[in-house]
Amino acid sequence: MSDASAKPGLDRFIVFERIPNFRDFGGHATVSGGRVKRGQLFRSAGLHNASDADLIKLETLGLDLVIDLRRRHERVLEPSRRPANFSATVIENDDPDLASAPHIAIASGGPPDPVSVHGRLMDYYRATPFDARHQALFGAGLKAAADAKGPLLIHCAAGKDRTGIMSGLILHALGVHSDDITGEYLLTEHADLRRSLLDSAIRMAKETGRVMPPESLDVMLSAQADFIESAGHAMREKSGSVDSYLDSLGCDERMRARLRDRLVA
Repeated sequence: MSDASAKPGLDRFIVFERIPNFRDFGGHATVSGGRVKRGQLFRSAGLHNASDADLIKLETLGLDLVIDLRRRHERVLEPSRRPANFSATVIENDDPDLASAPHIAIASGGPPDPVSVHGRLMDYYRATPFDARHQALFGAGLKAAADAKGPLLIHCAAGKDRTGIMSGLILHALGVHSDDITGEYLLTEHADLRRSLLDSAIRMAKETGRVMPPESLDVMLSAQADFIESAGHAMREKSGSVDSYLDSLGCDERMRARLRDRLVA
């Protein structure tokens, strides 16, 4: 991350020892002429590998809310580490609880070649906004974000797919343009997720009984514009607009106004 000035947005990354892809996703301009506040919206990969030094650093952020998008099975296998005096509200959801995390399901759900994996990821992004469990979790997370008194953190396992959709919904509710939402998502390409390629391959082989080729793992860990854009397309196609989709989650215009009042300067 030493070349943070080379590309806009890289300065939003916060370096932790063992929490990858941690960044502030504030700072974006809004269509109304405001700007999303910095230091209030964070996103990351899972906290289960956090070092003691990471926990001390995490505590300094003053988190009031954590939205953990992982399934119960994932949380049981890899429980989050949190600071000793942690008192933030935690939003989770267990129903219905499927055994496989998304990346495991994608790895085991068809041919392992990169083109097929890309296609399954596209299907995942189109389907996730209309999955009942995610709708309940997104709705609860948005309400909690509007009610929170301080900073929030959204995370899943890698901080890419589920976190990308949820953080995109918050940014849309705040009035950030879709191009900037895509740009924020693409910053994950500059995270250190590829350091975990070997660990991911071993874990997936153990859980699925198959070995994913490196080029397919690379697709699975990538952030590509057509992934996040396909989620938005699905919302507009099925709900009429992203605002109407947010309405269906309980995040109506009044709640979006509360979010803007709290998080836009």
